[in-house]
Amino acid sequence: MDSAYLTADTLFSKMILVKDYKPLNLNLDRNGGQVLEDADEDYGDEDDINTPPATQEGTPIEDKGSAAAEVKPTQAPVTKTTPKPVGKPPILNPDEDRKHIAHTLKADSILRQQAEIPKEGHADSVINEALRVAQKEDTTPKVKDSTYTVSDTARTRIVKAYYNVRLYKSDLQAVADSAFYAMQDSMFRFMGRPMIWAEDSQISADTIYMQIVNQQLDNAVLVNNAFMVNAVADSTKFNQLKGRRITAFFKNNNIEKLFVDGNAENLVFSVNERTNRITEMFHDRGARIKVTLENRKIIDYITIKNIDQKVYPVTMINAENEVLPGFIWRPQDRPKSKEDLLNRKRELPKE
Repeated sequence: MDSAYLTADTLFSKMILVKDYKPLNLNLDRNGGQVLEDADEDYGDEDDINTPPATQEGTPIEDKGSAAAEVKPTQAPVTKTTPKPVGKPPILNPDEDRKHIAHTLKADSILRQQAEIPKEGHADSVINEALRVAQKEDTTPKVKDSTYTVSDTARTRIVKAYYNVRLYKSDLQAVADSAFYAMQDSMFRFMGRPMIWAEDSQISADTIYMQIVNQQLDNAVLVNNAFMVNAVADSTKFNQLKGRRITAFFKNNNIEKLFVDGNAENLVFSVNERTNRITEMFHDRGARIKVTLENRKIIDYITIKNIDQKVYPVTMINAENEVLPGFIWRPQDRPKSKEDLLNRKRELPKE
C-alpha cells in the first residue's frame, strides 16, 4: 500500500462519540443539479474573429481537450441535453469550519499538555486498529421503522491540522493553512490557500472538500475561486478551468464527471500530435461547463447558458489572452518527497 504522510505545525487526533459528530452533507448530484445563476456577463469582445457558432441550450465540442483531461478521469457517453434542476445546491460556508477549528484550538492545546507521549509504533497500531473497526461491516440490528440505531458509546476519530499543513503521497501532494478529517464520513477539508497536485495538474480554491468511499476517492468540491491548471507537455502554456465552484466525481480514482459552475471558463491549447506544436487556442465561457470522461479521455463536453466561445490561431495567442484571470501556478510549493515535507514550508505571498 502506498503510504500518505501528513505534517503541520500542530497535529491533533481524537476519538469522539459518533452522536457528537455532525457530518457535512454536500447534497451532491452526479447529474449536476441546478446550474448556479449568475448575472449576464458582458464580455465586450463580440467582434473577435474565429468565433464558432453556439446554441443557448448547450454546445458539444469534440476533440478540444480540457484541463480536466489530465487531472485523472471515466463512464459511458451521455445525451447532450441540459441537465434539469434537481433542487438548489447547498450553501457551503467554509468560514464556519474555520471558526469551529479556531474555537477548539485552545481546548485542544490543553488536552495535548495532558496527553501521554506514545511509544514508538504505538500511534500506527492505534490508527490501523481504528481503520479496521471503521471499515468493518455494520452489524447493528435494525429497529421496526427500518432505521439504524447507534450506540451511545460508538466512537469515531477526527484529525485536525493547524498551520503549514503539507501532505505527500507518491501520486498526490497538497498544502494548506489548515485541514480537518473525520473517519465517520471520510471527508477531508483543506482550508486557507489550499493547493493539490497530481502529475502535471494543480487545483486550488478557497476551500477544498475531498471524500473517500470504499477506500477510493469518490468526489471533490472546490468552493470559491476554483481553479484547475494542467501544464501542456513540452511547452510553457497551461490548459485552465475556472469557476465559482468545481465539482468532480470519480470512478476507480479517475474523474468520471466534472461540473464547473458560476462564470465557468475553459482555456485549452490544441497541439499537433505529429509536430508537437501548438496550433490554436480555444476559449469557452458559460454559466456551466460539463465534462464527461472515460479512461481519462473526454467523451462529452457541453457548455450551458450565456455561451461565448472563440478559437484563436497561434499567431493571435499573446501574454494577455493565454491565461485566465486569477491564474496561479506554484510548483515551488509542491512537496517533492517525505524528507522535503518535513524540511521545507511553502512561501506564502506577501499581503
